Amino acid sequence: MRQPTRVGINSLFLIPEGVGGSETYLRNVIRELPALDPNIPYLLFTNRENAGTFDVPPGANLREISCPVHAVRRPERLAYEYGVLPMRARRQHVDVLFSPGFTAPARRGYASVVTILDMQPEDMPGNFTPLYHFVHTRLMRRAARSAAHVLTLSEHAKRRIVAVYGLPPERITVSHLAAAPIYFTPVVAEEIARVRQTYGIHSPYILSVATLHPHKNLDALIDAFVALRQTSDAGFQLVLVGLRGNAAATLHAKVETAGIADAVVMTGWVPDANLPALYQGATVYVLPSRYEGFGIPVLEAMASGTPVITTTAASLPEVAGDAALLVDPDDRAALAQALRRVLDDPALRTELIGRGKEHAPLFTWRKTAEATLAAFAHARRAFSGR
Repeated sequence: MRQPTRVGINSLFLIPEGVGGSETYLRNVIRELPALDPNIPYLLFTNRENAGTFDVPPGANLREISCPVHAVRRPERLAYEYGVLPMRARRQHVDVLFSPGFTAPARRGYASVVTILDMQPEDMPGNFTPLYHFVHTRLMRRAARSAAHVLTLSEHAKRRIVAVYGLPPERITVSHLAAAPIYFTPVVAEEIARVRQTYGIHSPYILSVATLHPHKNLDALIDAFVALRQTSDAGFQLVLVGLRGNAAATLHAKVETAGIADAVVMTGWVPDANLPALYQGATVYVLPSRYEGFGIPVLEAMASGTPVITTTAASLPEVAGDAALLVDPDDRAALAQALRRVLDDPALRTELIGRGKEHAPLFTWRKTAEATLAAFAHARRAFSGR
């Protein structure tokens, strides 16, 4: 009788509150996976920073194995991941090693499943330092080509993986992401007021939740906000929520130069517990990105009952469907016009809210976990047939 697949989960890349959407992805998948098949033993390989931080139900079929490596020291982490983790996985009799953060050590003795969250390093090399780009793209290619199966987050990313790496489509599974249940629950007015006060928000506001990286295109949103202030006296604030990224200094300078520092709030990282109130208190949510592997905040805003404006770039039309206003990310005038339309037209806001509330529940973390579990089965069959 064939024994249940033993699955190792490689979380060595994860720095709590430091890797953006990939953290949301991994934590939600880990929360859902064990319950899908209680007979599958899961072994979670953690690092110095994330050990003990995972929300695992008592008695779950998941055991944590702490590794003596710091994720913040990337060369050290990669050396451990490729040199030591395979040996530890084999000693634990792992059948499938799941690596959800782009890099994956493939070795004899187990099947590798890797998640290529997006193809931005290949498609937008200018967003990365030359050294990072050189190392990361080579590790991505190696991981994709040596994996028994590849997971990715959108059909757009799947097409790019096939085109760039030459993988057959049947070796790639798309596992869409989702908004967490907390975003579907109404937040009381007192809590919204408390969170607003915490971050210095005192007026109606336009919200964007995105790491301050160049590809998020937040400078275009700032330009649209400046244009809005020139034609309206509604007194809106612009609230930018997200980790400081490569564009943070540039965005701060742009706000100062435009003379709108009193109307722009940059919160930095915000705990998940405060995000539903920020979404539900906003008049509109905007993600003006030029590139997304998925775009979870679009669904979080929709689940929260907030109208959404986003772009036609990469995976975003796939995620937003017909429940958002879509604009060309390079058309700043169109972004400003869409912003005015939503702010000035209560009927349009109501329509977008309704569409969003119907659309967001179509994506669930249970479906993500089911697709992931199916990928493990594909990988083990493919590996056994070699």
